[in-house]
Amino acid sequence: MPVTGVPYLVGLSLAAFVVNMAIASLVALAHEDVASANLFFLMACFTAFGAMLLVLSFRSHRSRYSVRTATILILILTLLLPIPAAAPFYLLGASETRLDALFEAVSSITTTGFSFLLPAESLSEALLYWRSSLQWLGGYFTLIVMVAVLSNITLSALPLSRPNLELIDESSLVERIEKTAIRLLPIYSVLTVFCYVLLVMSGVDVFHALCVSLATVSTGGAAPIDDTVDALGGSLVQIVILVFMFIGAMNVATQTELARGRTRAFLADGELLYLLVMVAVLTGFQLISEMMENIAVIPILSSLFNAVSVVTTTGFAAGGSQPFDAMPLPLLLLGMFLGGAALSTAGGLKGIRALIFFRHSMSDMRGLTHPRRIKNLKFNNLAISQQSLSFVWLYFFLLIIVIALLAMCLAGSGLAFELAFSLSLMSVSNCGALAHFLWPADLLKPEVDTMGKIAMMIGMILGRLEIILLLLPFQRRFWQA
Repeated sequence: MPVTGVPYLVGLSLAAFVVNMAIASLVALAHEDVASANLFFLMACFTAFGAMLLVLSFRSHRSRYSVRTATILILILTLLLPIPAAAPFYLLGASETRLDALFEAVSSITTTGFSFLLPAESLSEALLYWRSSLQWLGGYFTLIVMVAVLSNITLSALPLSRPNLELIDESSLVERIEKTAIRLLPIYSVLTVFCYVLLVMSGVDVFHALCVSLATVSTGGAAPIDDTVDALGGSLVQIVILVFMFIGAMNVATQTELARGRTRAFLADGELLYLLVMVAVLTGFQLISEMMENIAVIPILSSLFNAVSVVTTTGFAAGGSQPFDAMPLPLLLLGMFLGGAALSTAGGLKGIRALIFFRHSMSDMRGLTHPRRIKNLKFNNLAISQQSLSFVWLYFFLLIIVIALLAMCLAGSGLAFELAFSLSLMSVSNCGALAHFLWPADLLKPEVDTMGKIAMMIGMILGRLEIILLLLPFQRRFWQA
């Protein structure tokens, strides 16, 4: 089986972890946390040995690109990377059990934001940085997988705006992944640096600005504080985070057009319009609810911030201790379920699927009165094929089944059905950071048992990796030469 390039790519992924562990060690030293610095340094050494062994042993192998090799790579990384990522949480006493540490790692790498750790104020700076950087790396890995792999498998039939990465002629999986990583890193890094600099200029301290910028651009949402972003600063801080959450949920191709100054192509993107409409609807609903309650000062900025946070599946919040009181839970869940754009770090159904689903439904309804009319569905001036429609309906059907099954598992562990369904949908939509603001931590943490945490981890992975991809290994043709 031609998968010899997979170990090499696994080694490169571990090398990224080595760099991150070294930085975490320096952060610990800067805050005079010798124990954490020693742990991260030792982990960096052991991980570097494993990474070098894999890279040097398999660097000459260039297996041809195929769905099978790409799927095997993604599955191996999904199972392997959370293990070294979880170790610091357990060894430094931030999690009570190994399962809690693994849950935290999976939540961070999938940019979901769920957390059953101690309060953020009780965690060391090294661990806070480690959690934020895992979200950043998870977002970066997600973009690579989306562009280099999933855009040719689960997203291939959709009329997407695709980044001009010149990968179509690459026959090697290794070269395809390497070129994608090299092309995406400057975009992702520059966005993070800009966010960081603007947060510092807005008055956020250097360390918190670093952690928040990593969690914002990756739409991860696990912040270095347990409070709303109001604790970081005033309105300017909210505006900076709001803008970069929105950019993070945009299609990377649209980000590229924006960076190149091609405003016409940028504004013509259908998913961008979808994001703006979703944000406007959620913001308007919150403002109407606030006005009906006769509040003296209507929090326009906080309402806009929270709407962007939901649609982008980031999970930050602004506006007091109960920031989502003005938004009914079903509307909140719907917003995060629909999610951001395809080829982005945001979770959910994805905007392009939601738009195709809506347009196809409207077209069928009009067909009831005009059965002979010719259907001509388009998106971004591209025709929507029957294959695209089939994929959208299949993905939607599978997503509903997964959410229902996970909700049943969570309810079977003793949770109330409303809470079980909400946690299931938030897991699959990769928007778990909001749970901290919807339910008290002292209520949520004891309620979710071992089976519930395992079910939520499965949901986070399924949501991040596109459910259809994980069904491929169960087909006989997948393993045939």
